[in-house]
Amino acid sequence: MKNFNYFSLFIVIFLISFNCAPITSDMQSAKTSGKGGVELTVNTGSLDYDDSEGNSMSEVQDNFGAHIAYGLGDKLDIRGRFENINVNGLNGLDESGEEVDITLFSIGIKYGVFKDKLALYLPYDIYYSDGESGPETLAPTLIYTKIFKEAFEVNPSVKWIMPMNEETDSDPGLAINLGFGVNPGSLLKKVEFERAMLRAEYGLYLPIDSEGDAWFSHATFGLTYRIK
Repeated sequence: MKNFNYFSLFIVIFLISFNCAPITSDMQSAKTSGKGGVELTVNTGSLDYDDSEGNSMSEVQDNFGAHIAYGLGDKLDIRGRFENINVNGLNGLDESGEEVDITLFSIGIKYGVFKDKLALYLPYDIYYSDGESGPETLAPTLIYTKIFKEAFEVNPSVKWIMPMNEETDSDPGLAINLGFGVNPGSLLKKVEFERAMLRAEYGLYLPIDSEGDAWFSHATFGLTYRIK
């Protein structure tokens, strides 16, 4: 890493004010579950930091978690999410020198604007550390899906992350993701795998208070399984 400068200081201020960088991955397509449908996703990922001066930090934090979706109607899902976040960078140690673990709980509504192609997702996220609630954010998200021969899908998405309480001492931010899905059942012609979807996603998070001079990037991998 090059000499620590003003823009590198941004990561310290941001992580301290937010306790961690927000989880911005989507790991889903524009498809909804259908009325009564249930879908489970597990994922793991890591976050890097870069700025316009060439400074960078790899694996500032890593996370693993799960999402569950339930179809309230043909076009409407309710989704819950849990993430365990391990902060590794700069402020990632408490007073005793131990690494800090943060938990994210999220609940949101997803509406299929155009069937299997475009969806609006509205999650409300609450972060917890040491049993106490901290930052809360609302993240309106637009997800688009392009399906190729039922075996592959591409899922670009964009979201606006808005602070919702006093503990979220940070300006809003923009997140852009590009996700990919592979259906092993269609690919291998195996009926028993048709309910599964292997997922990979890369994304950028651009905090507005960095004025475009600093950003976070994530790489996340996961598996979705349609239970019913």
